[in-house]
Amino acid sequence: MNAMLDRDVLSRLEQAVAADHLPGKARDYGQRLLARLRAPLRLVVTGPAGSGKSELARLLCGRTDPAMAPGPGGEPAETPSVLFRNLVVIELGLPAPGSGTPSAGAIEQTSPDIILWCTQGFGHAEAQVWARVPDNLKDHAFLVLTKADELMRHGVLDERLDDLREVVETEFHSLLPIATAQAAAAMAGTGIADAALHARSGATALFEALTRMIEQGRGADQDAADLFIRRHGHPALRSLSMEAPTVDASPVCPSLADAVTETQGNPALPDPEAVVSERAIHLLDAHCADFPDAIDGDDPAGIRALLALCARTAGALGDIVEEAGLAGDLAEDVLEANEMLLLLTLEQDETAAADAVTLLLQLRRGFEARLAA
Repeated sequence: MNAMLDRDVLSRLEQAVAADHLPGKARDYGQRLLARLRAPLRLVVTGPAGSGKSELARLLCGRTDPAMAPGPGGEPAETPSVLFRNLVVIELGLPAPGSGTPSAGAIEQTSPDIILWCTQGFGHAEAQVWARVPDNLKDHAFLVLTKADELMRHGVLDERLDDLREVVETEFHSLLPIATAQAAAAMAGTGIADAALHARSGATALFEALTRMIEQGRGADQDAADLFIRRHGHPALRSLSMEAPTVDASPVCPSLADAVTETQGNPALPDPEAVVSERAIHLLDAHCADFPDAIDGDDPAGIRALLALCARTAGALGDIVEEAGLAGDLAEDVLEANEMLLLLTLEQDETAAADAVTLLLQLRRGFEARLAA
């Protein structure tokens, strides 16, 4: 249900990492990036006992057999999903109190890309465990209100959702109710037999939310691979990784907006958004050359410098858009990026720096899409 990995990007990254001229530190980073792209994304389904974890995990795997058995040594089993490509589902039962293993640590040890916390009310004990989960994992976590059909029969579903919305605003990506038994009944193998029942059960909304997050994660990984190829690849590989044409970053004329006005009716005039997109890609590629190969969490000065560079880059993109006199989605995207980068520069940590770089790479992907349109 999610977009497949771009095999061309993977092939070019493999060639770049194998190049003789690559510095050792860059090669180590490239190998980690390759491992990341080759590995399936990891979806952890967890929550307290009796919260419906097993049923939801089987649904997401596309399985109807009993609960997935633990792996060797008792570690959680990793089951490939037949519904979502390149995804493994991990059902994680939380350790019992007093077992010596902190529950939040057990979650972190699974190296999750996405977390689904199953609950019937997210009480105090659950909130205490979740408070110790690192914030960077919470950004990719959904609170799933399971057994929604039972809650509806008891007339408490809406009340329960209202009670949970406040905590979701600060602790989770979003809140999703689901009636897993109804969702399973709506499925036929790997397909949906009853679309209406599938939607009523909440499964459609959950599947769509997961698909978006999976695609965003893979998109960010491929953006990082493209950046590595542009910095370290053979010139032939670098040219392949820059599909969109670029032009000089200097203004086409003293004012692009004036030029559009003066030459209206000229069929040869480039589309203003296309011209802006070309200039923006040129600017981003020039600034990306100054990005470090890796972000060192023990180098606060380097993190501050990288965040400042990202903020300057976003500001320069804003200047290009403003000079062109453009409005609409493109201008809004750049404005939102500037606002987000302003917040990230206040955090001054490794995660904020990584998010800032990813944001700029996502903007570049958006400019490329406008050129291709």
